[in-house]
Amino acid sequence: MRTRKLRTVVSVVAGIATMAVLACSSQEDPFEIDQLREIRQATPAPTAVPTVVGDASAVAPTVVPVSEGTPEPTPTVHTVGEATAAAFRKEQEAKESGEAAPTPLALDRQSDQHIKMANWPEKNINLANFIVGYILSHGYEYDIELVELEGAAYQDGLQKGDFDIVLVADQGWVQQSSVTEVIVDAGSLYETRPTLRIGVNRNIETRAPEVIELLGLMKPGDEILSEIEGSMILSGFLGLLPNVAALKYLKENEEIWTLWVSPEAVQQIKDAIAGGKTKFERRAHQVIDSA
Repeated sequence: MRTRKLRTVVSVVAGIATMAVLACSSQEDPFEIDQLREIRQATPAPTAVPTVVGDASAVAPTVVPVSEGTPEPTPTVHTVGEATAAAFRKEQEAKESGEAAPTPLALDRQSDQHIKMANWPEKNINLANFIVGYILSHGYEYDIELVELEGAAYQDGLQKGDFDIVLVADQGWVQQSSVTEVIVDAGSLYETRPTLRIGVNRNIETRAPEVIELLGLMKPGDEILSEIEGSMILSGFLGLLPNVAALKYLKENEEIWTLWVSPEAVQQIKDAIAGGKTKFERRAHQVIDSA
């Protein structure tokens, strides 16, 4: 009798267990609902980023997803020549160390050698100004001053003589009869954008006529300029500063720019680059470091 009761209890327990298994197997996986299975499978395992000791604002480590197969970006390094690069590094180190800059002398703005160029925050005008300015400064010993504008509002200033040169003036404006009385159209730097003209105040005709002649010869190469502009910055850390970008152009394209200038000027410009000069030449009567 006792054995029969024991068998009955075992049968009941086995039946309950079987029903429980069947019930569980009939339940849907919660990750199947609303395509959560795909989300689960596609979501990589998070990796904990350790918190820096001493950071009071961090209570727990930040967790960020790791995307497999995505390489870490590597910044591009552009070489302008060892002498130039060394001079540029030395200059940056001096600024970081807090070394006092020399007190500038008074600028003689009435000098025939003083050339003012309109500049504003656009890569193409920054690069063009530094290429032209470097050639005029080191090749022909002109004192170059960049007159900074907030935008491309150069018309009134060029007519009044607040600055002497605008390298990307609008053709429609430059060629107006009222404007040609005071402004010379010296040509264009761009072969594919000829409507961007070089506007020069007519006072340069009498005090520095070779500047107008030189500007008319300049054809830097649109594709080359565009490529360099792509590696430039207006502010920040990664990229080329305008003066370094101009030196890159001059060093890598001698076969182009040497056709514009005299043999003597060519040698002086090459000497300046080899000597690590990254700025316009600073002369006795110049008050600002234009570059």
